[in-house]
Amino acid sequence: MDDYIKSVISSDIKFLDIFEQMEEKINIFEFIYNEKGEIEDLIVKYVNNPVEFGNKPLKGLIGKKISEILGYENIKPYLKIAREIGIEGKNIKFEHYYPPTNQYFLTSAFFTSNGLYVTLSMDITEQKRSKGKLESSQQILGNILENFPGVVFWKDINSVYLGCNKNFARAAGLKNPLEIIGKTDYELPWAETEAEAYRADDKHVMGKKTPKLNIVETQLQFGGRIAWFNTSKVPLFGFKGSVIGILGVSNDITELKRTEEELIQARDHLEDQVKKQTVKLQEAYNSLKETESQFRALAENSPDLIIRVNRDLNYLYVNSTIEEITGNPPEFYIGKNIDEIGLPEKYISYFKENYLELFKTGKTIHGEYEFSTINGLKFYKTSIVPEYNTKGEIETALTLTRNISERKKLEDDLKELVNELERSNEELQQFAYVISHDLQEPLRTISSFTQLLERRYKGKLDKDADEFINFIVDGSNRMNQMIKDLLQYSRVTTQGGEFSKTDAEEVLKQTLSNLKTVITENNADITYDHLPTVMADDKQLQRVFQNLILNAIKFKKPDEPPKIHISADKDSNEYIFSISDNGIGIEKQYFDRIFTVFQRLHTRIEYEGTGIGLSIVKRIIERHGGRIWVESELGKGSTFYFTLLVK
Repeated sequence: MDDYIKSVISSDIKFLDIFEQMEEKINIFEFIYNEKGEIEDLIVKYVNNPVEFGNKPLKGLIGKKISEILGYENIKPYLKIAREIGIEGKNIKFEHYYPPTNQYFLTSAFFTSNGLYVTLSMDITEQKRSKGKLESSQQILGNILENFPGVVFWKDINSVYLGCNKNFARAAGLKNPLEIIGKTDYELPWAETEAEAYRADDKHVMGKKTPKLNIVETQLQFGGRIAWFNTSKVPLFGFKGSVIGILGVSNDITELKRTEEELIQARDHLEDQVKKQTVKLQEAYNSLKETESQFRALAENSPDLIIRVNRDLNYLYVNSTIEEITGNPPEFYIGKNIDEIGLPEKYISYFKENYLELFKTGKTIHGEYEFSTINGLKFYKTSIVPEYNTKGEIETALTLTRNISERKKLEDDLKELVNELERSNEELQQFAYVISHDLQEPLRTISSFTQLLERRYKGKLDKDADEFINFIVDGSNRMNQMIKDLLQYSRVTTQGGEFSKTDAEEVLKQTLSNLKTVITENNADITYDHLPTVMADDKQLQRVFQNLILNAIKFKKPDEPPKIHISADKDSNEYIFSISDNGIGIEKQYFDRIFTVFQRLHTRIEYEGTGIGLSIVKRIIERHGGRIWVESELGKGSTFYFTLLVK
């Protein structure tokens, strides 16, 4: 066609009439050159009928420049092609897109011998779009195959694989689906177990007039995994309707099969359990009947009052104890409502309120009240318990009432005794304070005059007189110290501070600072773990640490410096403190004695002190609601333990 057009154009312009009848778009241009001899624009010389720019025919544009029609920027690609043709004399074919009409064209362009530039364009829009749709469809199909959760494969008429998706390739142990092409089932992991059956299934599908095969089958996969598949196979047809192969789609139902087996096992187990439960229910029913009988026997002989009411507050059961309280037999109450039995209004309101609360919340209700019986005023303690039916609903309420008049009397007597003990304790504390305070005055007089006698007459009397004076002075000093210690002991509970959150470790650090001189003089090694925060009187806690540490230093071994360690461990709602030493130790028989006032295990010549230090510690710990004890072995040191509440 191109050669024909060239010959027509070069021979006689009259033949241009032929172009008017052609479907192809034909344009003839004349070049415009610049001063350098370069093509810089084109002039329209001819267009046939089909040619348009936008919606405007070019018939009215003959003689116009292309740059005037399309704009100079839009004609650059055309000028490039025109220059290649004009300079090199090429015939060029190219595809291009024309935006104004949204069309694609296949164009042939050439340069004629008489200096004209000719383009012949064929509309290929539909072909381009069809190709795009095909490529898009192929891409969609590929995405479907790759993302399909199951297995897809296809074979030719001889059961030779033509393709598969990644899931199939993975099961067959292949790196990618292309490796399956040309293989048969006899070359795959399931060759020895399923290949023969697969081949038979393929022949069955391709040989039927209405072929379709749905089967559930197992498969030995790559790596030894045995999988269950639900597989569908259909034939593939050629252009003439003949069968050319087979398409298979499989879904892995391994987990479903396992679940099915588990459900079967669960069903069998459930049936077995139902049988066992049926037997147990029968046994429970028989036992319930027996229990009901026993309940009635116990209820009738119980000293407690037992009543059962329904949700309408009608009496269903009352035992014989009711007659001892009201004088009425049980039959008087059965079937009647609580409003109909003649109770005073305050008791009716009390029980109604509690019954309604129980039926609403299901919580057991406890209470105490006094009741005027036929034998006088008595105190009773009542518990109202919900009773449920087989649906889990509260059906009845069981009331258990016990006469606690004797207990109440004992409680009142005990309260009176406690009050008396408290008064007595206060008096004893006051007495101890008065004794310790008032005794100090005459004791100071004795001590002062004895010391005066010692200064004035020591060495002037005989040796016995000097010794007697020393005894009096020493006794006065010890008596004075004992009175001071007794005064401190009496003030533990009366003059203690308020309890607050106290950092025990900070209290210990302050104690060690106060005892620094004693610790240094005795070369004592004192260590401690992290100590907790507790509820305590910080001053008294400091006194506890001080007395126990001083005791550990005092009762050291003669040839070994003291080693003391303080720690604390949490146990439930309290901390257990321990102070361990390497001292002389204590025999087990004296463990309790050492906490008694003025009790000593050694002479004053061996160890100084009044024997009240541990008594004060015990009294402080008991004021804090704690306990104190000791574990020791003679010659192997001691560990004192005491407890304090968690903050």
